Amino acid sequence: MDAHIAETKTRQFLWGLSTGIVMLAVAGTFWLMLAVTSIAAAWTPADKYPSTVDGTVLRTWGVSILIPALAILAGAWHVRRKAAGFSRHDLRRPELAEGARGIRQRFRWTSAAQFAGCALSVWLGMRSHREDLIWPGIALIVSLHFAPLGLVLRMRPYLATAAAGSVIAILALGLPVSLLSPAVRFVFIGAGMGVVLWATAVYVILRADRLALACASSR
Repeated sequence: MDAHIAETKTRQFLWGLSTGIVMLAVAGTFWLMLAVTSIAAAWTPADKYPSTVDGTVLRTWGVSILIPALAILAGAWHVRRKAAGFSRHDLRRPELAEGARGIRQRFRWTSAAQFAGCALSVWLGMRSHREDLIWPGIALIVSLHFAPLGLVLRMRPYLATAAAGSVIAILALGLPVSLLSPAVRFVFIGAGMGVVLWATAVYVILRADRLALACASSR
């Protein structure tokens, strides 16, 4: 492979990787906030919930989540700076266009399958009157969607994310109410998924250069 093309593909990978880190940061924050709202609800007197929840708990945990989330976003910006000189317009270049088109198409199929799976999880949860299983079901679909992404992008960390998230989701789905009440189930799936996604983001930030080099050289 020509050295210039290899360098361009490395920058392309880092450019896309930074976007992926942002998505991981946002998704992880969402799942952790799900856990926080469940914790806050547990601290709220039964006669006031769900109209209000303990604001102090929400603020305290919210700030504790916001700080590391911002740190991960700063890491994403750092990775994006390593791709300096690359822009979306570069994807039209002949040596990049075909590969980028194929990746976009697979992303669309993966996203469509994820949306359908999440909708199915909501329908099954409502149908069976087990609303507490909706989020674990969505977590399983979200986790599984990292497997094809990992294969398409040749990203082993995404395969590990798929495996870890799936284990957490299956436990949340399979454990009976006697062992995992609905409130605890929300905390378990929210905290578990949030930690997995954030851990993936941090790992990718720390290994961005090696991941980019390995991916560019294999294409």
